[in-house]
Parts: sequence; C-alpha cells; structure tokens
Amino acid sequence: MDVPAALYLLNKMGVANDFRRSAPIFRERVTPRRSQRDAKTLRIRVRRLCGDRTAALKRIDEKWFGRTINWHEPYFTYAGYAAGAALLLIAALFGWNRVLSRKVLQRTAALGESEQRFRQIAENIREVFWAVRY
Repeated sequence: MDVPAALYLLNKMGVANDFRRSAPIFRERVTPRRSQRDAKTLRIRVRRLCGDRTAALKRIDEKWFGRTINWHEPYFTYAGYAAGAALLLIAALFGWNRVLSRKVLQRTAALGESEQRFRQIAENIREVFWAVRY
C-alpha cells in the first residue's frame, strides 16, 4: 500500500499509533522464472543472512516490524552528565566552604589577639595616666 494512503486510512480509523512504519521489505519485482545466476545470488544472500543467526533474526525483525523510536535515551545520558556536574559542583562548594571556615577561624583568632593587645595597651595607658596624676 502507498504510504500516504495507508497513513490516511490509519488516522481515519484512529489506530495510527498502534502501527509502526518500516522500510520496504521487497525491492525487486517477483518474476515467475529465475536464471541460474539469480538462484546463485539468492543462495549467497541466504548464507550471509544465516551466518550469525541472532544478528540475522534481529535484522529480519527490524526490517519487518520496524524500529521502535527510543526518544528517552539521550535524555538519560544528559541527566547523567548533569548529575555528575552537580556532584562536582557540590564537592567544590563544600571544599571552598571548608577553606573559608578555616580563614574565618584564623582571622577571628587574630582579631582576638589584637583585641587582647589593645586592652593591654589601654590598661597600661590607664595605669600610667593614673600614676602620673596622683
């Protein structure tokens, strides 16, 4: 059946999603008589097909039934890449947080020491000031 006519009838009946489309199975016209050369070519083709039976059966199935369209597969790959990138980003942020926490602790300790020195200097100045005054 021609493709446009088949698609029209399948859509008209509402069953277009229940069928798959494949490439034509037969490309040559079938003639009642075949020559010896054609028979030899046919035997060679059959041997090629039957060399690896599972691959041959798979090719026959794909040719007869068509291939299913797996449109989810690339998205799973992209999702895996995104998850890997997210994990790397989380690890980098965690490491950066640790470095910043150490710097904050170091600066807090330095500030505490500076404040202690400032208090000591202020106390010394106060003692000197009160000692000079009295």
